[in-house]
Amino acid sequence: MGLPALTRAMLFTLIVSTASFYSIANTADSASAEICSTALGFDFEACPQDFRASALANSPQQMDILPCEVEDGDCAVSEATYPGKTHYVTFFDVDNQQTLKYAVTTKPGVYDRNNNELITGSQLATAIAPTKQEVNVTAALAEIARLKQSMPQHYQLYRDEDGVIRDASGQLAEARLLHSSALCQTALDYTQTRINCSGALNTDIDNAIARDPNFQSLQAAITKLLHATNQLPSLHRFTAPLANLASFRLVRQFSDSSELVLDVTAIQGAGSIVLNKHASRTTEQRTFAGAMEYGTSGQGSHREAKVVAISGFIPKRCEPVDFSHEDWQLAERVTLARPNGGAEVFNIYRRQDRYITYQQCTGS
Repeated sequence: MGLPALTRAMLFTLIVSTASFYSIANTADSASAEICSTALGFDFEACPQDFRASALANSPQQMDILPCEVEDGDCAVSEATYPGKTHYVTFFDVDNQQTLKYAVTTKPGVYDRNNNELITGSQLATAIAPTKQEVNVTAALAEIARLKQSMPQHYQLYRDEDGVIRDASGQLAEARLLHSSALCQTALDYTQTRINCSGALNTDIDNAIARDPNFQSLQAAITKLLHATNQLPSLHRFTAPLANLASFRLVRQFSDSSELVLDVTAIQGAGSIVLNKHASRTTEQRTFAGAMEYGTSGQGSHREAKVVAISGFIPKRCEPVDFSHEDWQLAERVTLARPNGGAEVFNIYRRQDRYITYQQCTGS
């Protein structure tokens, strides 16, 4: 298990004294932890297939020691002189609600100046019982995973063919959208200050969260868990990912096939609602980010076409001089006053259930 002779010789040149190198090999015991789960989200990896092998891989590796600098004479060593050190690895397996802990004991390989092996190095992982506090952390994480998985179903909203807004389970959702139902009729409404869909929907979300017992339970569980992790130094690196567990994605589908996606985060009374431009879709399934950069080629509802016309974020094309009106009927002409005087005029044309919005440009 020792290093090649050349490597050991190079290592020897770096040793100032036997005592200094011995202190490195004999440092205090250490600990690390892994929270593994597929249910908690992308901040956490799936559990390893072989926990023992993973514990060995995540522990300090066995090192070689050259104990003597004396050219001649005996180099008396014993395993008691170099007892090695123990690294504790705890796995919080959330999906299976189990806590596994290993004590990984690493002993150095010891060689004399002539590269003769005096003590063979070793590394051994032994399963040990986790602490009660560690078991409680796994239980708390499993409860958070259960609550979190209920959030998307509760907040994925769609308008059925009768115009009724329901969640993914089919339950009526109108009570959660008292302010925004009338103002938010297509996904792009959320981007327009003139319509104020965003303000009304944000208010509805805030009120729904405040009344939602599942979300309140989730927040309380996360707060309690963060307090527990403060007592376990090995979990400190998970503080930010654990705090992010209070986030969920609200998906609202509209009858014109557009889709609004909001990323919502709230914990300990503070929260934020952010439009996800890369996940939200127009009626032609173009992302908001793409629509805001390149415009749209058409719209699937009159409401969306009007939002495109009044939007300051979505590029519009000038109406082509050779545009054929035979199949397209003028559905609406939108006039917007310019801040410095004058006006911009947009024509919305309709053909069956398809709309197209053009700007009247000088010289077109």
